[in-house]
Amino acid sequence: MKYIEVYPMEILQGMTAEESYILMLMEPRSNKNVPILIGNAEAQSIIMAQEELQGQRPSTHELMQHTMEAFALTLKEVTIERFVEGVFYALLHVSDGFYEKQVDSRSSDAIALALRWRCPIRMSEAVIQEVGFDADEKGESRNGEREEKGGKQGNLGKESREELERMLHECEENEEYELAEEIAKRLKALGEE
Repeated sequence: MKYIEVYPMEILQGMTAEESYILMLMEPRSNKNVPILIGNAEAQSIIMAQEELQGQRPSTHELMQHTMEAFALTLKEVTIERFVEGVFYALLHVSDGFYEKQVDSRSSDAIALALRWRCPIRMSEAVIQEVGFDADEKGESRNGEREEKGGKQGNLGKESREELERMLHECEENEEYELAEEIAKRLKALGEE
């Protein structure tokens, strides 16, 4: 299986659940983004790792890192192996210096740990091809034509907050992540006005 390194790019607030977020991973060679739905705790943990912040007490991911270090274990890399029925499957590649073991993990937890260990995050090329979208083609269909999506595209900025939230909910349910990203940015901008 061929793996390609990906990088956490940004976290957007989701609207389908009260505490859901979308983590956008970027694969720079093909300029593809891969959206992963994550929970509130994982979003906070990933942000804290990216910003190199620490709380007063260890978070779950910090606890795991400290425990691994206490037993001379190292996280070598994280691989996101497959995407089945809306769920990403990841592996932690853990080494004691002599042997390496693979440990099953949720992708959000694996990414939070990888950021703390500063180790590579690699994704199966097949998963990138299946779930990723071209970062340059926001609002375009796969054949390059502009999609109207029921009149939503191109009118962003003219709807009310309630309408934008409804549209975002619809996009997330239909896995239209490119448009969901644009709507989430517009909602964020409305909150700052």
